[in-house]
Amino acid sequence: MKNVKNTNKWVFLYGGQGSQRPGMGIDFAQAFPQDSLYSNPYCNQEELDYLLAPDFDRIHETRYAQVALTVFALTVTRLLNRKNIHPAAALGLSAGEFPALAAANVYSPEATLAIIKRRAELMSSRLQQRHQQGYEDGMLVVLGLEETVLDTCLAPFPALSPANMNAKTQLTVSGPKADLELLRRKVLDAGAKRTLFLEVEGAFHSKVFDPDVAELRRALLAAGPAGKAQADLPLNILGRPVTEPYDFRHWSDSGQAGANRHFDNNKHLSNNENTDDNKYLSNNKHMSNNGNTDDSEKPGGNEKPTGSNYLAEGEHPIESHPIDEADKQTEIYADLMSRQMASPTRLDDCFTYLLHHGYTHFVEIAPQAVLTPLLRRRSADLNLRHIGNVEAFSAFISEAID
Repeated sequence: MKNVKNTNKWVFLYGGQGSQRPGMGIDFAQAFPQDSLYSNPYCNQEELDYLLAPDFDRIHETRYAQVALTVFALTVTRLLNRKNIHPAAALGLSAGEFPALAAANVYSPEATLAIIKRRAELMSSRLQQRHQQGYEDGMLVVLGLEETVLDTCLAPFPALSPANMNAKTQLTVSGPKADLELLRRKVLDAGAKRTLFLEVEGAFHSKVFDPDVAELRRALLAAGPAGKAQADLPLNILGRPVTEPYDFRHWSDSGQAGANRHFDNNKHLSNNENTDDNKYLSNNKHMSNNGNTDDSEKPGGNEKPTGSNYLAEGEHPIESHPIDEADKQTEIYADLMSRQMASPTRLDDCFTYLLHHGYTHFVEIAPQAVLTPLLRRRSADLNLRHIGNVEAFSAFISEAID
């Protein structure tokens, strides 16, 4: 393995929706009343009522799950920090990416909570609206098929979107259930080993949420300035960390905040790496929600990006002009993290980035482990830990300090 570094340093992992369970965090709130985020000003009384209720059966709904997972993650991260345990890298999936940003000091815990509450509100409202309008959306897991083959199968279904790339042959597609059923037959004929419909509220990480991206971007900007990441931080939408000035130039040259475009992930992984070692990160496909992979959307193309326009009605494109370093960071993360909601998550590429850079110690901070089982399939030599309760937290502290 080339470029090995950061051996024996911990990567903090944060799961997204699906990691939650009723009453999660009660033991942390009781054991660490002064240090947890289960209190004002972080949570109001209504939020505390459902966060700490062991029998709250609506915890799996988007409006509750995202907030619950974030409060849990931020609490455990704060407790680890107070034991002088800080991440060398951080990675979260979907909603879990926001506490990962906080762990890397991009956003404060307060800003992170404000952002995730708005995100949950926007997504919940969109899902409810879709149901009321008669749409039946869902998600289909496809096992045993690689992305290039899935791309071919998706061609006849413009309403479907690739949603999650969790492993090389574990992919998820979002969209109308009727189209997903037709796709299911097609991928099985193409060689998929198995398919599975997920029990979810709607078509997550798809173009369904395009209309809400501009509003989430405003919430990200309103939360305050974003700092430069103090830990390795591969992002779902890129499959790698933010790279400057490349990512910012691409954002600025687009002429509009949040427009669909592709990122050439072979380039600029860091200032010192040669690109021959980075061929594993060639991930241009499906970085926009419309699946368009025309070369004109790549950096250096002559045409404006096509596809969904994320500007709200009546909002004018932001002009390209020089801005200072702090504003640059803020704009980059506001752009990427707002579009993440409506774009595919490239978790497997994020794993590849971390493993390629020599990380071997991972701790998942979530009520239920979702990410570490996927990593276990990548390598049996990794040190994988999970903090889902106070008992596991205490055991991890003993190991990490020793």
